[in-house]
Amino acid sequence: MPHGHCYLWTPSLLWTFVVSEGLIALSYFSIPVGIIYYVEKREDIDFNWMFILFSLFIFSCGITHLIGIWTIWQPDYWMDAAFKAVTAAISFVTAVMLWPLIPKLLKMPSHKQLEHVVVQLQAFAYSVSHDLRGPLRGIDGWSLALLEDYADRIDETGRGYLQTIRTETQRMGQLIDDLLQFSRTNRLEMKQATVDLSTLAQTVADRLRQGEGARQIEFAIQSGLSAVGDGNLLEIVLTNLLGNAVKFTKHCAVAKIEFGNELDQDQDTKALRPVFFVRDNGVGFDMAHAKRLFGVFQRLHTASEFAGTGVGLATVQRIVHRHAGKVWADARIGQGATFYFTLGETA
Repeated sequence: MPHGHCYLWTPSLLWTFVVSEGLIALSYFSIPVGIIYYVEKREDIDFNWMFILFSLFIFSCGITHLIGIWTIWQPDYWMDAAFKAVTAAISFVTAVMLWPLIPKLLKMPSHKQLEHVVVQLQAFAYSVSHDLRGPLRGIDGWSLALLEDYADRIDETGRGYLQTIRTETQRMGQLIDDLLQFSRTNRLEMKQATVDLSTLAQTVADRLRQGEGARQIEFAIQSGLSAVGDGNLLEIVLTNLLGNAVKFTKHCAVAKIEFGNELDQDQDTKALRPVFFVRDNGVGFDMAHAKRLFGVFQRLHTASEFAGTGVGLATVQRIVHRHAGKVWADARIGQGATFYFTLGETA
């Protein structure tokens, strides 16, 4: 007979069981959704299969609670037994597979341990970078002294060698500065506020234009753009992206650089989101190498063609990620490039 007879068909008792079983089942079904979402986002974890197995176990437990509601009115106890048997099998396999993973899980560093290691590495990088500056300044200074004090004793080839030494030491100094900025982007405390990106971009553009002398550069900056974020960090993002646009349009008779935004559908949430972009009409690049763009020291053009250390875009990516956003690029050789980025919140 139906299970409701056990409750004497008492409405208050019966519906207490129904509501409770329903809420338990709903909770069980929601947990695997979160776990699977986590697994999709964390492809770096070696034992994602365990999360999937655990999700099946929780989902099957949820079904047993739904059947508990069904059997109040319908005495399908063989179906109830069958689902409980399946749940028991999945539960047993999950339990057996879990225990061998415990030692591996215990060996994984904790969040505090990782933070401690990161702080030590950052301190080490800062110390090494600081100590390297002294010898570099010495090499550059003594090379300059040779050029100035012994110019009449050194032939043109020798002077060229010394100038190359100075150029390389200065480039090394710039590389150290860029690395220090890159390491600091994760240590700086974020101060969230509404940032006027249009005004910020215009300030950066004016500064870049002043440094380019008589070059013809046309900046088209969309007005009214704002976002929630750290103003100092977002200025670094715009300085790098607009600075790259200026650099890679140096062969254009008239450099055209645009900053604006457009609406795009988020692949995860399917919601419309604002996407900011910096577009130029410069040399562009081959999209086959796009994955290298945001790596430290990764360059798609030689230093002799375009100056730089290959750290700027890595810094941009790190800052955008700290704002829970994404950054990517689209380009064609000889047809310019467009860099897109999103931020977690917009004003």
